[in-house]
Amino acid sequence: MAQTIDDGTKVRLKSGGPTMTVVDFGQYGYGSRESYKCRWFDDKHKLTEATFTEAELEVVPPNGSMSIKLERA
Repeated sequence: MAQTIDDGTKVRLKSGGPTMTVVDFGQYGYGSRESYKCRWFDDKHKLTEATFTEAELEVVPPNGSMSIKLERA
């Protein structure tokens, strides 16, 4: 099941890691690749920000029972 994501969607890396919040979608990084800008608090409670491609992310479902494929509108 594919889900369209917007700012505020909770995601995580497919490889694991913290839950992050999508704050923007645009062209970032080397070669201006389309990426999602995400923010989260690290283990020291410091606000952290990075960009990730769609292929790296999965949506964190509200009940945590399954992953949902990302699809940009």
